[in-house]
Amino acid sequence: MKRILCPNPKRKFEKGNVLFLILIAIALFGALSFAMTKDRGSSMAYVQDQRVMSDVSRLLTHSGVMRATVHRMIGDGVTVAALSADEPIADAATFEVAPHEHKIYHILGGGVTFTNNIGGASDIEINKDAIITDVGATGAADILLTTPVDDLSTCQEINMMLHGHTNIPEITDAAYADLVGETAVTLSDATTCNAAGGCDAVAFQCVVSNSGSYAYYHVLYAQ
Repeated sequence: MKRILCPNPKRKFEKGNVLFLILIAIALFGALSFAMTKDRGSSMAYVQDQRVMSDVSRLLTHSGVMRATVHRMIGDGVTVAALSADEPIADAATFEVAPHEHKIYHILGGGVTFTNNIGGASDIEINKDAIITDVGATGAADILLTTPVDDLSTCQEINMMLHGHTNIPEITDAAYADLVGETAVTLSDATTCNAAGGCDAVAFQCVVSNSGSYAYYHVLYAQ
């Protein structure tokens, strides 16, 4: 007599349980991987934000030191015309030639430690031929610290720290080149500051050129 074997329902149930557990494990692994990737991205973004904030804080602190130094030097009798931004290396031929009291970066003058870049600020210079409309009283050229700024996030952070917003006024390409090139320029809402304006009576901020290049300026001494 032939014996007929019947399927064991218990084994089928166990196989179903194993398959179900495997699917759960795969789903959990996928969720964990996604969470780790998301956290990694958030952490990197956080680190980047903190770096930008730190760089901008250092730049604004340096600008404040420069402004205070220029005011002190002029108060001590150095004329605006004589004020010198000679650099220790780039202008070595004149930097070490006395007198020194009119030199911002000389220990016997302003005593400011020279630096030409801080984070996203890539070429810090002094422009003595720029006018920011309605900042000075006489209309004569102001003394500005200027520097190109490497990216949008740095420019936005500058204006956020200075003015509490991330709006970036647009200026003409020609005005941008003159501003960072230490040549004569007037920033005016009527001419060189485009669209909705935003330059008149603003003594320090980050701006953008028509072509999308960013620059920061800070009036160190207004005339």
